[in-house]
Amino acid sequence: MFTHTHASATVRLTAQTPESTNALLISRRGGAPSSALDLQLLDRAGVPPERLAGVPAFAPLADVAVPTVVADVPAYADGMGGEYVKLERAIALGLEALTSAGGRTVDMGPMVLPETSGWPSDRAAYVVFNTLFRFASENPGRLEQATVHVAAAELETWRVAMDRVTRTMLGT
Repeated sequence: MFTHTHASATVRLTAQTPESTNALLISRRGGAPSSALDLQLLDRAGVPPERLAGVPAFAPLADVAVPTVVADVPAYADGMGGEYVKLERAIALGLEALTSAGGRTVDMGPMVLPETSGWPSDRAAYVVFNTLFRFASENPGRLEQATVHVAAAELETWRVAMDRVTRTMLGT
């Protein structure tokens, strides 16, 4: 596991699925969870995947024990179609909804995967971490911890992006 703290929020990166979770940000493409990791996170929270069907994006799911928000994520074309801004906005809106619902410790999958959305892993990772750190900076005290769960094969790519964003944010 890799950890960085910025603006009173701790962001963790891991290749392990948690035993339990306090709040979930789940990515969705075409009405279904966008990755096997999202399915595992839903399972740990006791939320059946079929609950995502027809749920408006960025609205917390009703009648579930763990605050859960679904973010509809964009496909990646060539990087010139506003995908970066759309992904950043999806994550930020999801975090806003979760923290407004009382979630201070958030688990999330990688949001976008090369095989389901065409996103290059390094670019997706950069957007995810940049958005998490910026949200923490702009909303002090609302987010205590965010854990990003990725596949073991992607861990090093995501770690490098996390380090790069951290250096940029801290100006080192």
